[in-house]
Amino acid sequence: MSEAAQEMQRHPTLYKATGDIVVSATSEDLTHLFRVHTVILAEHSPVFAGMLTLPKGPDVDMQTYDGVPVVHLPDDAKDVESLLVLLYSPGTPVFKDEWSFAADAYGLMSIATKYQVDSICAAVTKHLRGQWPSTLDAFLQKRGTTRQSLSSGPFYHGIPQQTPDPASAIRLATDFNIPEILPAVYYELSLLDISRTTAFLTMQERRLPRWDLLRPEELLRYYQGKFLLAKRSEQASQVFALDNEDRCETIFDDYEWESCDIDNCSECRQALARARDCWGEKGSFFQSARGDPIHRLLKMYDQLRGSELCEPCAAEFRTECKGRVENLWKSLPKIFSLEGNPFFAPAPPNRRAHK
Repeated sequence: MSEAAQEMQRHPTLYKATGDIVVSATSEDLTHLFRVHTVILAEHSPVFAGMLTLPKGPDVDMQTYDGVPVVHLPDDAKDVESLLVLLYSPGTPVFKDEWSFAADAYGLMSIATKYQVDSICAAVTKHLRGQWPSTLDAFLQKRGTTRQSLSSGPFYHGIPQQTPDPASAIRLATDFNIPEILPAVYYELSLLDISRTTAFLTMQERRLPRWDLLRPEELLRYYQGKFLLAKRSEQASQVFALDNEDRCETIFDDYEWESCDIDNCSECRQALARARDCWGEKGSFFQSARGDPIHRLLKMYDQLRGSELCEPCAAEFRTECKGRVENLWKSLPKIFSLEGNPFFAPAPPNRRAHK
């Protein structure tokens, strides 16, 4: 259907009386009209600046509407609207749903990239990075699993009520080169069950990821990572293996507290054995979170610190838990086969050091 045959509709807020150009865009059978200012478009977009300042020859029949020139954009009217809203009112929360932000912002990111509106591209990227931190401490803080940084104090756990949709985040990050968020996104995606349907959602889950947005190679990363993380989760039970009876008398000599004797260490080993049994017990919290080794390790960290363990044993256990969590985080790019991305490639050796 031609534009002339379509119904035309002026935008209620973006049809400015003082505008010197009408931008039109279609959505289904409706042509949306935005009367805006050339200077605003040109200021934020070098592409628009070039389009709108091209010299017009005398033989050019320029279409007009309401007394001003008309420029038709082939983009979806909804994306054009989002772009113009942010050009006129920077910082306006165009997308208010955190769960679907990546899916909702995809069209805006596409049109902002096409017309080189760098400020909007940067704003979308910043928000996505805020949703999916690239450092372990920030990831745990965002997840609600720690009050303090990993290096400074005790952990506090709570299963996230509602994380953003990881599948949509993968699509946005992959297509627009935001690779640093991918390890965290794939980790969260691997904790979800692709076979679940809306009929089986709990009140906490409420929504399903947009699995349909993922490409075959991304689904392969999901399955591969899910399998490897389950293995890591099972292997994490090795953290309970404190076999050296002399450990408390030798390793912690520099601590100010009095080291416990072998009998007390035996009690500590029994406490760890009980924890290991709980780790593998069907129906326990740890089994229900079996695919989430980070959460399991940090939860066990909280469960065992305190009166059941002598202080030297507790200190060693905390150190071991932290080390395993940190090592797992660093290995996520390998687990999800992201190492082919230059962002995750090993840093080249410092040539100056060899001179």
